[in-house]
Order: sequence, then structure tokens, then C-alpha cells
Amino acid sequence: MFSSLLKKFLLSHLVITAVILSQNYIAVMEFAGKNVSSIEASALTDRLRSELFRTGQFRVIEREMMNDILTEQGFQMSGCTTDECIVEMGRLIGVDQIISGSVSRVGDVYSIAARMVSVETAEIVKIATYDHEGKIGELLKTGMATIAAELAIDKSAVAAPAVSVPEQQPIVEGKPVPSVDRRPDPIAKKTVTRTTGTTFGVIGGFGLSMPQYVDETNYDYYVGGSVMFGGYVNVFLGSFTIRPEILYTERGHSWEPSNGDLEFVTKIKGLSINTLYPWRIGNLNILFGLSSNFILSGTVLDVDTEDEYEIGKDRNFWMADNLEAIEISTIFGVEYTLDQFLVGLRWSVDLNTVYTESWDHAVDMNYSRGLFTVGYQF
Repeated sequence: MFSSLLKKFLLSHLVITAVILSQNYIAVMEFAGKNVSSIEASALTDRLRSELFRTGQFRVIEREMMNDILTEQGFQMSGCTTDECIVEMGRLIGVDQIISGSVSRVGDVYSIAARMVSVETAEIVKIATYDHEGKIGELLKTGMATIAAELAIDKSAVAAPAVSVPEQQPIVEGKPVPSVDRRPDPIAKKTVTRTTGTTFGVIGGFGLSMPQYVDETNYDYYVGGSVMFGGYVNVFLGSFTIRPEILYTERGHSWEPSNGDLEFVTKIKGLSINTLYPWRIGNLNILFGLSSNFILSGTVLDVDTEDEYEIGKDRNFWMADNLEAIEISTIFGVEYTLDQFLVGLRWSVDLNTVYTESWDHAVDMNYSRGLFTVGYQF
């Protein structure tokens, strides 16, 4: 059973990773409004991001994430209108392509013009336009979907030679940046993509641990405490984020025979390696993922005698020699971020049995846990 769960665990990670790596990472700059309000231009830009994502060809970085990364790098976005400056912005963000454009109005005609620039080669690889006579709302309904579809089409077999962007110097914190080598370098480009936007943090939590058992017994089980603390890293892959965590965990529960003559406390300690996939909505993160908890120790305390027994070793007591080495569980949760702090709730449920009680009954023990978490991102 455990080997089957482990195979599913690894397969799910491989599938998710393969899907992510098969798509291009892109960023969309705010479109300029020409005789169109900045609010309308911004709304249309947001719709384009959504439509690009729907094509299934791209991983689109969120606007808030893009702004955070550029702010950390000290990049001055105001006045960045040249293609060369846009390329440098894309390099800092760590994407494959970056899209810029404008929304304009001349009389009753609205027009969208977009261009996709390769961050690796500094070349314009695709352009798309859309014209509409009438109300601007039509651009929101169909215009941006048309632009996204044109940008997603693979025209490599029939495309004309790409147009090279002339060398210009971008501005970072008001100072010119020396020109860099624009020749294609796939290895260097991939390195930038994997590292740019990486952040580190610490996290801790406390809450309740609830044992789950299958068989009816003559014993009463009670909720116990649960704590965790450790570190994590957020790896930004376009609009997708992977968060590996390494945490020390400790939890347990108490139980007693129904007659109340005895009382015992079970405690499990472990080192958890979690893989979470946060889905960001504004300041809110929706969390889901899997956890591999390497069991360090398991003990049972007899409250009356204060004797402590190791699960799986003290066979003369009541426990069979079957304490699992690894505990696999699913994780779901929600976090709210405020500046560099985060506060959240998460719930985890075991997928395999941790150990089996075998005194005058046989109970497969696994756990579900609810935790209140706090963290700090550097």
C-alpha cells in the first residue's frame, strides 16, 4: 500500500512539472492608452492576461508579482517604452517573452496593437492588431481574445525574419545600465528563469491533531496538540509558484479505556518535506500540495506511572513493530499576505497508516491536523 501511495505521489509531481515546463513564461506590460483612459487600458490588459492563459500556450506572470520583482531589483518602470528597455525588464522578471502594446481611439474606431518580444534574442517575434467601430466594451468581450489567439498561433514555419531591436540602454534607478551580449544563450536564459523571483521565508504553526481510526473499540480518543516550524522557498515560474517547505513537526493525542482506569498520551515527531502550489488571488494564497513526513520517533506515555514506551520497539507493552518510516498526507489551506508577513490556516489529512495499535484491539492509526500558521518572507 505504501509503495503504491509513493508512486502516486511521485507521478503527480512529475505530471505537474511536465505541464509547467512545456509552456512559455510570459509577462504582459500595462498597455498604453491613447485617447483612452488609463483605467480602461488597465482593464483590457488584465483581460489579455486571462485570455493568454486560457490558450494553454503560456504561463502568465501576475501583475502584482511582476511589480514586486521589479521593485526588488530597483528597476524604474516609468518611461520604459523602448523595446530594449522592455527586454531588460523581461530579463529581470525571468520570462521567455514579454508583451507590450496600446489601446487607442480615433473617432468611433478603437484599435488594439500588441507585440511579443523574445527576451532571449531581443527580437519582435509576433504582432497582433484588432480594430472595432462602436463601443469600447467590445474590446473586452472579443478583442483581447482575438489578440491572444493571434499571439498563441505558431507561425514559425511561415513567419518572416524577425526584426532586431536596436541597442539602447535601459534605466535602473536613474542610471544607465551597460549593454549586455544579446546573442542567444539558452543555458543562461533558463538559469535566469529558474532563479529570478525566488524568495525565502520562515513559518511556524500550532493547532489540533485528530486521530482517525476504523474499528470500533472500547477506548476513547481525544484531540491533541500539534506544532511545526521551519523554512520555505517560493520559486516563481511565470504565473505559477512552487513552494518547498522543510519543517520540524510534533503532534499527538490522548486516549483511555472507556472505564477510565488508565490514560495514555501518544506523541509523534517528524521532519516534513512539503511541496505546495500556492494560487494567488490578490493578497490571498490558496494552498494545496503533498507532504512527506519522515518519522523521527513515536512514543506512548502512561500518565499514571509516567513510563514512556517507544512505538515499535517495546513489544512487551502493547504496540506492534510497524511504525512507518514515512507518512504521506495532503495539504489544503489559505494564507493572507500583508507586506512581508503571512497568516493562514491549513488542513492536512494522512493518506497512509502511521502505526497500528495491537493491545486487545487492532486499530490503524492515521491523523488529520488543523493548524494556524504565521510566517515572514525575507
